[in-house]
Amino acid sequence: MKKKGPFGKSFLIFFNPVIAIVYGILCFEVYKLAMYGDVNKRAPMIIAAVVFLVIWLLFFVFIISKLGKNRSEDKETQITWIENEKKIKTGKNGIWISIMATMMLVILLGITGAEAYGLYYSAIPYNGKLSWEIESLHNKRELTFSHNDMQKYGVSGIFKDLDTSLKMPKNLYLAGNLDFSYSKEGKITAFDAFVYGKNKEKQTQSYLISYNSKKNDKITVYLNNKVSDTYDASKSMEPFFHIMKALPLSEATNGWDESDYSVLYRGKRNWGYDATGIFMLNQDGSIQQASKDAVPVIGYSVSVYIKGKESSVTPRRYVASWEKEDMYQTKESETESAAQKIKVVTDTGVSTQTSGK
Repeated sequence: MKKKGPFGKSFLIFFNPVIAIVYGILCFEVYKLAMYGDVNKRAPMIIAAVVFLVIWLLFFVFIISKLGKNRSEDKETQITWIENEKKIKTGKNGIWISIMATMMLVILLGITGAEAYGLYYSAIPYNGKLSWEIESLHNKRELTFSHNDMQKYGVSGIFKDLDTSLKMPKNLYLAGNLDFSYSKEGKITAFDAFVYGKNKEKQTQSYLISYNSKKNDKITVYLNNKVSDTYDASKSMEPFFHIMKALPLSEATNGWDESDYSVLYRGKRNWGYDATGIFMLNQDGSIQQASKDAVPVIGYSVSVYIKGKESSVTPRRYVASWEKEDMYQTKESETESAAQKIKVVTDTGVSTQTSGK
């Protein structure tokens, strides 16, 4: 009785429909993971499918190597196998096997192509979970926060840690608010800011900074967020550091018996004519109540408040009396200001000319 050659056996192993089903399930679960996340839900099915396919592949390699070894050792059997394989390939069974093999190959390639497109689509910004993970890998930084004691380092301590790792620009500007909280003992417990500036390559670099001691002991920074890089001097960060250096926080929170206090900075602000809760801060640290007169209170300001109690406890706003906006006019802000003026003139219909210098 003639032995059956390895062609039919290897086909049944390699092109088994069960393999296509398991492979399809694997690709579908990987796509769902890339698109929507949820590792805990997807991981068990993915691991099970991978393990099954690996075992199948090892078994296939084992069978092929064993058949090949026997084939090479027994010349008589080898001749018989060759003859059987020729008959199978040229007979009706061979044609059927070829058709089935082609169909299975097309199915596997189709599944692979669909999976590749699904992964590509989920990697496009804002389309799927994978895109956020890629962006996070490229732009997210988690930094050690060691200068969190305001009594030793002041609020600039957080920027010391940031600058050590990120080499931040010297001149920074607000793209949003700067808000931080600190404990009665002087430890910074939370910090949120969105700032930008010119890096060494003279390109605008933004920093979305977040820290919460209750969630993580590290500072989280997201780079390359879109900003309106106007370099507006009224949003300069430099006055903030000057104000915080001059402001006696113990006096600013006098009479408040809370475990945490908060500080908000938005740059130069116009408080209008109502001087309630507004104080003028001098460079030497002295403080006077803002006067109620016909002139609005305008200046670089910080607000000291109790988070969650803004309506019941009036925040105390401290306006730097010595800070002037023109002190923080940089080449970037002057260029932007000039561009805005040209735009205004152009919009009004007045013709403008530029020199070739």
